[in-house]
Amino acid sequence: MIIDSLSEAAKYYSLNPLFETAFKFLIENYDTLVEGRYPLEDGRVVISVEDAAMRSRKEAVLEAHDKHIDIQLPLSSNESYGWRYRGECYDAKGAIDKKRDVIFFDDEPQDFFTVEPGKFVILFPSDAHTPLVGTASSIKKCVVKIELR
Repeated sequence: MIIDSLSEAAKYYSLNPLFETAFKFLIENYDTLVEGRYPLEDGRVVISVEDAAMRSRKEAVLEAHDKHIDIQLPLSSNESYGWRYRGECYDAKGAIDKKRDVIFFDDEPQDFFTVEPGKFVILFPSDAHTPLVGTASSIKKCVVKIELR
């Protein structure tokens, strides 16, 4: 997991060849992003801007992905996340949904952190996470799915 400011995104381009495409799009369009899906690089990068309902820490459920890296960026307000190392999640709520590339866990997060607008979090397959935690009723946010090969 990485948390940083969007202005520092170039430091992470070498981690994945698709990060540069995603971050450049976010930087160039940050002030004008509207709800919708923006597929880039033949769909290997999918940027979704959405208005999503927030939830409490108790309502949040850990999730993880096998075939994608998430870059999440709150746009309208702070967003908190729960986190747990996926290798220490033992209570899966079923098998992975291969179509959506998500598996859920009943385990509790080990830690919580908050990301504010202008900052991002990169979540790798080893990062089980609970997005959308907060006290606001909803949040405008951006979720980037980076395909792993």
